[in-house]
Amino acid sequence: MSLIVTWIFSASFMWLAKSLFKIYLPFSSWNIFLQTIGVLSFLVAIISVWLTWKTEKDNSLQVAAARKEEKIISSLESQEKLLLEHIARARTFEDLLLNTQKDVDDLRNQIWRLSAQVQQTDTESVMLRKMDLLERKLAHFEKVG
Repeated sequence: MSLIVTWIFSASFMWLAKSLFKIYLPFSSWNIFLQTIGVLSFLVAIISVWLTWKTEKDNSLQVAAARKEEKIISSLESQEKLLLEHIARARTFEDLLLNTQKDVDDLRNQIWRLSAQVQQTDTESVMLRKMDLLERKLAHFEKVG
């Protein structure tokens, strides 16, 4: 839009210069001055358009870089969340392993105690059988003798 306005401004200065040159021949330096202003304003408009385009391009690159950075940050945050969940699960798994190991140790102790009780019961059973056998032999000897 500014290019069109500046072009109209430049063209009007050049038209004014041509008109004055036709009417007032002695003012040729004034005519050159007006044409120079028209050309310079046109060049300023072109430079303004180029700078606007370059600024918009730089802004779009900055916006794209910011979006890419946001994507990277969100990806890193999701990876961090997954890592923290994995660490929590690993700790839970470690706790589960420790509790299982404690349960296994408790079961071993109970098996050892039960084995000791079974051995004691077996020993008592053998002793009772021997005592029973001795009582029968004693009863047999009392009958015989």
